[in-house]
Amino acid sequence: YDAMMPRVYRTGDSLLSNLLTIDTHIWNAKVLPFLHRYFGVFPQSGEGCFLRRSVVESLGGFPHSLTEDAMMSIEIAEAGGTFGLVDSRVYEQAPTSLRGHFTQRFRWNRGYLTCLWETLRADLPLKRRLGFVFPFLAPLTLIFTIPAWVFFMLYWVSAVVGGPDVVAPWMGTDWY
Repeated sequence: YDAMMPRVYRTGDSLLSNLLTIDTHIWNAKVLPFLHRYFGVFPQSGEGCFLRRSVVESLGGFPHSLTEDAMMSIEIAEAGGTFGLVDSRVYEQAPTSLRGHFTQRFRWNRGYLTCLWETLRADLPLKRRLGFVFPFLAPLTLIFTIPAWVFFMLYWVSAVVGGPDVVAPWMGTDWY
């Protein structure tokens, strides 16, 4: 393999850290194997990432990017490189505060949007391109989820304040 990655778990003692641990378990147990099995590629995570030196040198070193590990994955795939998963674990300290969590996720999401753009521009077969597009779409799903939650919260608050006469047009008034 030209690029290999172990399971990376972000752990800690707080409730937020425990939620992040669940997130990384799902990523490692379901998402990464799915991407590897069906697309042959996945975005690398810098912790514990194994890269063939000759491949990194042939690509001119690491890219200058906010998420250089994921961007390097695109470049390796574009060069026809192979990816593998190592049956090993790396543990990393998860952010302990809500602010630290949002700072980290904001940085990752900015980097993933850059990687999404580069994936769309890369000279990759469709199958490999899709293997990167799915995880790199995560920031966009977040962007569209927030307005939906705001809409539904405002809708239900207005229904409680306004009474049963405040309903969505598609609901009609015969339900109560």
